[in-house]
Amino acid sequence: MSGHTPGPWEVGVDSGLPEWKLSIDAPHAKTAWYGLAVVNDMRDPAKRTGEAVANARLIAAAPELLGALRKVSDELESVFRHMSAHSDELCQTYGPTVAPVLGQAHDAIAAATEDQS
Repeated sequence: MSGHTPGPWEVGVDSGLPEWKLSIDAPHAKTAWYGLAVVNDMRDPAKRTGEAVANARLIAAAPELLGALRKVSDELESVFRHMSAHSDELCQTYGPTVAPVLGQAHDAIAAATEDQS
């Protein structure tokens, strides 16, 4: 399977959709006329500044979030390896906290990439 459309992604409101739909666009990518994704259920004007907009922004931030999580995970692994090699006390103190966090990061990355990292 190929990877996702590279970022940046942005929330678009002028992509030819009715005004009550937000689209997630990658302006540099060749995608369908409606963008990468559409956030619906914005007929109520109150929702246009609420949950639907927040969802659209979160989706649009996905490529940057994935990249940041990969970097943080790599750095944390490096620190944990260094710590393990130099101090049993530090490893015993922080290992029970660091290992599950790294596991969660790896699980999230795998879920986002179908293990194509």
